[in-house]
Amino acid sequence: MTVLVLGWVGPVFTGAILAASVFWVVRDLRRPSSPQVAVWCRANTIGLGGLIVMTPVLFGLFRFGDPSGTTDLVGVVITMGQWMLLADVLMPPSHRTPADEIE
Repeated sequence: MTVLVLGWVGPVFTGAILAASVFWVVRDLRRPSSPQVAVWCRANTIGLGGLIVMTPVLFGLFRFGDPSGTTDLVGVVITMGQWMLLADVLMPPSHRTPADEIE
């Protein structure tokens, strides 16, 4: 039976992710393109406000709740929602449909 040594797997995996990131950054910097200005709209502001409101709620759930209890479960679900909302707030406008924008 082969033993998987996490002392080697962690650095190798992290190094592979780092190498891929450096490759993508260098590739994008070499590509001729005009700098793009991020478009900020009301939907982004509302989403950012939601992210800011979730942070103290998460602190309270994780700090004062039972470890491995319902409060931790709710906190983890809210954290997943927070990450999805962060991705949506930071998504470039070219990937959004007009229905996504709040006027």
